[in-house]
Amino acid sequence: MSTSIIIGLVVLVCLVLLFKVMGFLLRLAVVLVVLGAAYWYLAPMFGWPALPF
Repeated sequence: MSTSIIIGLVVLVCLVLLFKVMGFLLRLAVVLVVLGAAYWYLAPMFGWPALPF
């Protein structure tokens, strides 16, 4: 195998991993926003401390 094929495969694997990590981070951000919104909505009803912002 030539060096350019090996470099191409490494770049391809890195791009796939990048997209998987970005998908995970986006999903995590959505979950955190939903949990924050639920807490912001439910905290006054249960007497929990409000969010500082």
